[in-house]
This record gives sequence, C-alpha cells and structure tokens, in this order.
Amino acid sequence: MSSDSVFLVYCELSGESPPLREEGFAGAFVTCLVLTEDISDAIQEARQILREDGYVIVDIDKALRFEPHEWTHDEDISTLADQVAKSAESAYSNFDVWGH
Repeated sequence: MSSDSVFLVYCELSGESPPLREEGFAGAFVTCLVLTEDISDAIQEARQILREDGYVIVDIDKALRFEPHEWTHDEDISTLADQVAKSAESAYSNFDVWGH
C-alpha cells in the first residue's frame, strides 16, 4: 500500500519565465499538484517540473496535503487532484497571470 498523497504547492512565477514573457505577462501564480510521500518531496518536485517547463520561481508561498472534504467548493482543484492521484503525473492549476 502506498503512503503517497496529493500535495498542493503554491508558487509565484517571474515574468522573466520564457513562457510568460512570450505572452507579455509580468508574472503568475500557479498551484502544482504532485503525488508524493511527504511535503518536502512535493516542494522539490514542484520546483523541478516548473524549471523543466521554463518557469522562474519567485517564491513558494505554501504547500499542503490535499484533503478532499476541504475542497468541495473548488471542482477544478478536486478534479485535478483526482487525476494526479490516479495517474501519478504532476499537474498545474490554471495560471493566474498579471501585467499583460
């Protein structure tokens, strides 16, 4: 039996990130959803996937374990968390961008 959980890692991204700069954005917030055993691994995984996708991280605001009963108000996050739990592939929430 796996003791992995889905974690939500809240990240602020720089406008210097090529994917954001190309679109003319000054920055963005995104939540990375990762399946892993503990919170430190979740943060490390989020940093890695963001870097691999060309994003420059300004800050990691917080990280927490996904608790389904606390997210009944947010169908998007709940659906993404279910997908991550089933596939074990990390995912991003929608990007909240600014400065366009």
